[in-house]
Amino acid sequence: MSMEFGDLTAQITGERLVSAAGIAELRRLGWADGRMTPDEAEALFVANEISDAPDPEWCDFFVEALTSFVVNTVEPRGYVDAEMAEELIARVDRDGRVSTMTELELLVRVIETASNVPASLRTYAVHQVEEAVAMRDGPTRQDEVDRCGINQTEVDLLRRVILASASERPARIGKAEAELLFRIKDATLYEANCPDWSDLFVKGVGQYLLGFAGEESPDIERMRELESFM
Repeated sequence: MSMEFGDLTAQITGERLVSAAGIAELRRLGWADGRMTPDEAEALFVANEISDAPDPEWCDFFVEALTSFVVNTVEPRGYVDAEMAEELIARVDRDGRVSTMTELELLVRVIETASNVPASLRTYAVHQVEEAVAMRDGPTRQDEVDRCGINQTEVDLLRRVILASASERPARIGKAEAELLFRIKDATLYEANCPDWSDLFVKGVGQYLLGFAGEESPDIERMRELESFM
């Protein structure tokens, strides 16, 4: 890590706020040599944890910079190996949960951007959304007054992970993903859900059941559940 980059992130950590000028300087210093180092990535994580109420510009920079680091550090670039996935999960995990929307967005962006990621990273990301729905709490529920069954943010995150190029079955729905949708459906069946949830569930599970699962045989009870839901 360069001295300038370290000094600037230390200043941000000490002042607990990030200015637009500070972000511009971090961009310049972080990519001065064409790639970010592990020490620079760690400094950004610390600054993000300490900063008070980071604004959208900081969140965008944090996600962009660390996505590039995670996806392009291991050769061949574009592939996230198991070790990198474990390190990322360990860095954002707090007793099994992600505490901020910025960190959850980072997980989803990595899955979207990479050509391939370990199943453990996808599982962890969608588990965060499933937990938020089940508990009616979490980073996707910040500033939410009415605790609905599943909200728009959660539907959008699920759609992005499930249909990402690095998903279980890119642009298709695999068995694990279909089961996830069924569990959320069961948990929110009698709740006020965002309008897009029904569309995601029906199209996602319908795609799996209508023959996109290869040799996997859909359970007849699941087929009956989908028909009943529709």
